[in-house]
Amino acid sequence: MRRWTSFLAILILSAGFAFAQVFGGGPGISANEEAKGAPFSADVVTKTVQVLQDGNRQHRERGGKIYRDSEGRVRNESWLETSRAGTEGLNQNKAVNIFDPVKRANIFFTVGPNADKITHVHPIRHFTVPKLPPPPMNASTETKPASTSTTTAVHTSPALPEPENLGTQVIEGFTVVGTRRTRTIGANKMGNERPITIVEDSWYSDELHETLLYEKDDPLSGHTTTKLTNIQRGEQDSTLFQVPPGYPVKDPE
Repeated sequence: MRRWTSFLAILILSAGFAFAQVFGGGPGISANEEAKGAPFSADVVTKTVQVLQDGNRQHRERGGKIYRDSEGRVRNESWLETSRAGTEGLNQNKAVNIFDPVKRANIFFTVGPNADKITHVHPIRHFTVPKLPPPPMNASTETKPASTSTTTAVHTSPALPEPENLGTQVIEGFTVVGTRRTRTIGANKMGNERPITIVEDSWYSDELHETLLYEKDDPLSGHTTTKLTNIQRGEQDSTLFQVPPGYPVKDPE
């Protein structure tokens, strides 16, 4: 069964947290049972191109890393938006999110020369992985609503758009299956005179149990592409999934 997980999961888990803006959408966490026993590391590159009102194009790029161990723990690292090469370490901080399904905890902190060295831990009281049906093979296939949850309560998501099967391709040596979901915001729903169409493509590897490429075309935010590169399979150092010494927990729940 295909899963529209990865960065969707991090959005669900970190909704309302200060770090949510760092991780965006796309690959990043595949919080599912199949992820156990499939450890790996990879670079994460997110690029956004937005066309401004005067026709000018704004390009933004953000790098990061992802690590997953055989227990399904995931560490996401992402350079903060204000970090830029050539600033001589002035603000070269990066946000770290550790999702630990064993301890049922979602952990956030920053590292770098200007890091506050404070750890935010949010217990996962009710966690249900969003499970989606495979892409439809014919027009009669129906899509059922997915059940999701946050760190504090269980919610039922609205019906997801019907998926479109994009076939297969090879990315970084892995065969991936593509799924497209198209969502339309009707006219006058949010002050818009005409409908707004948002298209999301996700390319998922059954072998790695991870989304390797995610693209989102949204008139409101531009075209965003997130891709895993330099994928290395194998067990990861256990210290990656631990809070560094000297990082006290703030307001533990």
